[in-house]
Amino acid sequence: MLPLFIKDGLILPFITTSVLFNLIVYVYYHSKKLESGDRFWLCLTQLAPQKFSKFNEKIFKLLYFMSLSGMLVLTVCSLAIRPPQNLPDLWTLLICVYSFVHFIFFLCLFNLIQLTLKNNDLIITEKEAEKSHRLFFNFESILTEKKKIL
Repeated sequence: MLPLFIKDGLILPFITTSVLFNLIVYVYYHSKKLESGDRFWLCLTQLAPQKFSKFNEKIFKLLYFMSLSGMLVLTVCSLAIRPPQNLPDLWTLLICVYSFVHFIFFLCLFNLIQLTLKNNDLIITEKEAEKSHRLFFNFESILTEKKKIL
């Protein structure tokens, strides 16, 4: 998408939304980290609970920051450095390959998570159920309130 954003002159909205997204991820991660400790990486602890550790969490953080760094480098290079005359689509190709590698990685990771879930992993405690009940809309109460109004 980046080459199209550059072509259409939408690089500023792209950068703004990217920074905003990463800020939201940062705030959400730290709020969940303070709230629930190691349960933030619940999907990874389901894969191998005995092997999950602070070290693994640091590896995933490192991979996340490496991914962001790659995106930043490709963005800056495609804006600041002109490709060689014999390779006019160099930055477009590199961005496509970079995105493809990310897509395949997440496809494999999420399929692995889905295929290794056990039925017991889907059962939540009453405490977790109450907490999730407070976090999401209670659609039943909204519907009953509308019925009372009508």
